[in-house]
Amino acid sequence: MKKECFSSPPVSCCSPAAGSWPGRIPPSPTPSRYPPRRSPLLPGEVIDLNAADAYDLDRLPGIGPAKAEAILAYREEYGPFQSVDDLLAVSGIGEVTLENLRPYVTAGGAAETAEATGG
Repeated sequence: MKKECFSSPPVSCCSPAAGSWPGRIPPSPTPSRYPPRRSPLLPGEVIDLNAADAYDLDRLPGIGPAKAEAILAYREEYGPFQSVDDLLAVSGIGEVTLENLRPYVTAGGAAETAEATGG
């Protein structure tokens, strides 16, 4: 004789044990432990090196969090960028990176910043 052993009753698709009866709210998804992906630049968007924060700099192609922080540190220490070419003085940015960034960056705020500070 064959014995059948059930430790719990079978669960149907609509039973409370299945958690899918009407009126039940599904659990919220677990928040990701990774930060949200950075937003890509919009077509034609240009980032001002003298006004950008780390998030905006990180959106630039070839610039990650470390280079974004290096750009901010350079700007903090030496003042506003006078031209896009000044990026070459930032650690980790070379000729190739600069050429890839050119269409997306400007140092347009340099003149206004210099006037405002009396420089």
